[in-house]
Amino acid sequence: MNAQVALITPTELQQHRLHEAAYTIIDARSYQDYIAGHIPGAIWIGWERWCAEAPVHAGPTLAQAGYWGILRESTSEAQQELLRRSGLSDERPALVYADGPKSKGREARIAWMLLYLGLSSVALLDGGWHAWLKCGGGSDMVIPASSEGQFHIRLQEHRRIRLEQLKQGLQSNTPPLLIDTRSQAEFVGQCCNYQPRLGRLPGALHLPYTNFFDEEGAFVTKSVYLQYLPPAVNNAERCVAYCEVGVRSCLFALLHELYTGTVVANFDGSFMEWALDSTLPIEQN
Repeated sequence: MNAQVALITPTELQQHRLHEAAYTIIDARSYQDYIAGHIPGAIWIGWERWCAEAPVHAGPTLAQAGYWGILRESTSEAQQELLRRSGLSDERPALVYADGPKSKGREARIAWMLLYLGLSSVALLDGGWHAWLKCGGGSDMVIPASSEGQFHIRLQEHRRIRLEQLKQGLQSNTPPLLIDTRSQAEFVGQCCNYQPRLGRLPGALHLPYTNFFDEEGAFVTKSVYLQYLPPAVNNAERCVAYCEVGVRSCLFALLHELYTGTVVANFDGSFMEWALDSTLPIEQN
């Protein structure tokens, strides 16, 4: 199965009325934002509800929703049924939106998760919620009636890398190139004291997620993206994207796939999981 990533502009969504036919529209913002107003017909899916619980030794902070990013193992019938009850069908593409840079990749995390679980294709709404409103799109507070989808989990393992796999890869003769999509302060270890340790994974290349947006909050174009991309990324045999909890990293993974055709594995455990293991090295400054 060849999964695909696409960008849809708000104007295209209006002109073709895709929200009534071809796509399952997913609002990936916070639930409070969703119920205050959303694209008519959109369902809500928050990335946090699909994560595994943090280990006990991680402490109470990392046990909170949004502080631990490892995707829950999703091969059970119960998980498949939850996806179906959300209205998802694996052969019907999804259109996911959030609200530009301030959403920090929420839409991309949901899109990545669905592709990993076996969805045929996803589209991201370029510019997100504010771009939709700016072009005259409607806002609705009505929560759509639930409908049963036909979703069959078919894991696409090349889209995801786990901690043990990453450690083995970094010890091999051809280690993957690590792409850190966090802020500069996080990258050098100067903020976020709630993390187990501060810094970055050894040898990581810094590509902050904010560089993937233009001044209007839309995603950068292909030409801008390719100009911005360091040669090391093009020369790498394999790239692995990470951030703090595997959300912002999905922006890089999906845009890179969209603009180059190359799938980038997402480390959903990301820095939190790596830093929690005190035996693993970390770089600072």
